[in-house]
Amino acid sequence: MPNSLFGELALKFTFYLKRHNRQMNTQGTGTSGSGLSFTAKARNNEEIGPMPVIKRTVFTPEEQLELKALIKEALHEYINERAEQLQ
Repeated sequence: MPNSLFGELALKFTFYLKRHNRQMNTQGTGTSGSGLSFTAKARNNEEIGPMPVIKRTVFTPEEQLELKALIKEALHEYINERAEQLQ
């Protein structure tokens, strides 16, 4: 058993990382410790599966219907005005 507080904490932290299937990457770590990163071990591709596709739209379906109706109305007004001008 470590006899210093730092050693004891380091040992507990190591056990924590092993228990949660994590590894610590210290590559590029400066003296401040700002470069530490933690990564999980890779899994098989069969476990992960394909990335889910999420359809993202700017407008809700109700807003889309409103916009469609407004655009149709504006087009009809434009067509009617053009027809009147041509006569």
